[in-house]
Amino acid sequence: MADLVLSGATSGSVTLSAQAVSGSTTLTLPTTSGTVLTSASSVAGTLTAGTSLVKNPYATSTQTVQAHGLSTIPSFVVVILECLTTDAGWAVGDKLPMSACMSGFNVTPSIQVFWDGTNIQLNLLSAAPGILHKTNGSSNNITVASWKITVVPYKLN
Repeated sequence: MADLVLSGATSGSVTLSAQAVSGSTTLTLPTTSGTVLTSASSVAGTLTAGTSLVKNPYATSTQTVQAHGLSTIPSFVVVILECLTTDAGWAVGDKLPMSACMSGFNVTPSIQVFWDGTNIQLNLLSAAPGILHKTNGSSNNITVASWKITVVPYKLN
């Protein structure tokens, strides 16, 4: 399967025509507003990012609440770990979606994220999330001071 990379203007519209593919597709969304078109040609919507919750640096055993400003319950959130100082082969600025490292390697849950019509809440539990070393694949729990975590709420109209 070939990769598809889109680049170009950061405003306006881009039209993409592609053959249907089987299986699942992963879409990484930026923290901006824009238009999302689905494979159903009659369905279109506006994707709006709310106010992000940022915990910098990551700190275990904490709870953080942030008003998201979307005036409705977000459709979904994106949770991202970002490397602040080199850790487990990851470089400053490297980003990992939290779905890739939800629990510590001792299988203790590391985070809980939930939201309502007003706020998003991030509960960071006592176990640091587990990640794989970027180059050799060994198991590591993050060094919490070396990472920040960002939760971006989105609504789809």
